[in-house]
Amino acid sequence: MINEIKKIINNIFKDIKKYYPLISCVIIYIFITSLIFNDICPSKILFKISCPGCGLTRGSISLLTGHFKAAMHYNAAAVIWDIGIAMMFVQRYILEKKYKYMDYYWIVCCGLTIVYYIIRMIYYTPAGFPI
Repeated sequence: MINEIKKIINNIFKDIKKYYPLISCVIIYIFITSLIFNDICPSKILFKISCPGCGLTRGSISLLTGHFKAAMHYNAAAVIWDIGIAMMFVQRYILEKKYKYMDYYWIVCCGLTIVYYIIRMIYYTPAGFPI
């Protein structure tokens, strides 16, 4: 059991090392845009409107901390994204294999997020966007 946990942790660190340049760029982007624009969303910065992903981070954090009502308020699509991330983690680090159907899951997830975004924009934007 302990050897399996060590193997999972080692694989996570290998991936962090492999993707270090990308991770560094994302962290720098977040730091700079937060300082300059007080926001990280390119859609809000450039066009002053929320994007389909707005609220996903806060929704995911709310889900992880047990605040389900708050998660639905921020972005209900966080549920399907969190499920996908959990499935990806299990596949990558515990089962150590990749399922070919995972790509289809992400396509459906993106589609549902966009549909949810359109519904939110139609029903909430005139009265004030909920985010």
